[in-house]
Amino acid sequence: MTPEQERLILSLVVVTGVGPQRRASAEELLAAFGTNDGKELCGRLLQQAIADRSAEHVELTLILAETFGLNESSLPTLQSLAREEWHGRHEDISWILEQLGGAEVVDDLEFLA
Repeated sequence: MTPEQERLILSLVVVTGVGPQRRASAEELLAAFGTNDGKELCGRLLQQAIADRSAEHVELTLILAETFGLNESSLPTLQSLAREEWHGRHEDISWILEQLGGAEVVDDLEFLA
């Protein structure tokens, strides 16, 4: 992830006490990553974050996923992240697993509880 891509993702975060902020549009975000499929992008970025063991990129990707969502094809990646200790986004992972998964994520949710 480039610094510019990170900046665009962070523009999605609302900071209280700060004046009006310009948020990147979905189109700007997709163009910055050279894709037109936000869900696929988020899945790919999560896989890369695991490969790099980058807690920062997990967090940024989950922010991006609030805009685009994730596909069910991301479940194995999320299940892997659920058991990794090197990041701090376990509550977010749990919520997404609940939304996307079914019986196949019960063990992961119990692990996170």
